[in-house]
Amino acid sequence: MNIGQLVEYKDMLGFKGILLAKLPSDVTTYADPPRQLELEFREKWKVLWFKHPFENKPFVEEVLQHSLKGLENETRN
Repeated sequence: MNIGQLVEYKDMLGFKGILLAKLPSDVTTYADPPRQLELEFREKWKVLWFKHPFENKPFVEEVLQHSLKGLENETRN
């Protein structure tokens, strides 16, 4: 995914937005002695929704990348 790409929610189709910025990743650490340490990286994006699912106007929101579906053929130049 790249800045300027059109996206939509994976589980709520029909709500399109554009990626404004990539945000610093959240890192979750799980310690399970005597096993190894596990890290989980979660990519986040700032998205401008043209019409947000719960609002009737454009809305900016921070969204985890795994919740987004990129629209391949619909990018802005």
